[in-house]
Amino acid sequence: MDLYDVDGHKGGSGELNALSKNRIQAVSEQTVSYKPDLVGLQEDVNNWVNNMSLGDSYECYRPNTVHTVNTMEYCSIYVKNGLTVKSHGWNWLTSDGTNSTVALTYDGLVESGRMSAEELASLGHYEGSNLKKNGLEKDRYSLASRLMNYVVLDIGGETVIYVNTHLQHRGHNTSNYESASAVYKTLYKLRFLERCAQMDKLEKIVEELKTEYGTQKVIMTADFND
Repeated sequence: MDLYDVDGHKGGSGELNALSKNRIQAVSEQTVSYKPDLVGLQEDVNNWVNNMSLGDSYECYRPNTVHTVNTMEYCSIYVKNGLTVKSHGWNWLTSDGTNSTVALTYDGLVESGRMSAEELASLGHYEGSNLKKNGLEKDRYSLASRLMNYVVLDIGGETVIYVNTHLQHRGHNTSNYESASAVYKTLYKLRFLERCAQMDKLEKIVEELKTEYGTQKVIMTADFND
């Protein structure tokens, strides 16, 4: 479920407008009505986390840090009471495992030949650049840190890993790619490569979890944006 707060991108600090309140209420009521065992949310910024109301039917699992940006999403997982959660956790899908970077690096892109220094310069990125958004005007040509959230369940005596995530949006395969300007074609390429890099990070983490918990059973929900 993509749930980004629609009130001017205020995220978790601004006053919820009527549409946002109605959406939160509708999602909460529908979830309680259908009673799914597992629910994965995407774009659930602070206002969503603080206002979702599922009564006592679910336990919520989400990253255990307070994000400095109110519009940072949690990819929360709700587990219906009665299911056994053996473990849970989360990871950044970034080059250094923190939210200070993104999955790609400038040097990695240029050295691998996937993008040229000229292409990256057209987006305002130069040698040593961090490709992550940082609040500057050129942020529309930058990328955002993304994370994955997971719970490890015992279902009927079998271990099942449930993963929820949200990968980089837009890429060179979008419908408006052919009509885009040169700089946006380059940006879509960068976004596509970032999404691929995030998926590589995700696959590595999931393989490590499968080894750690001795299971091949994985359920994944996401906004894959692909």
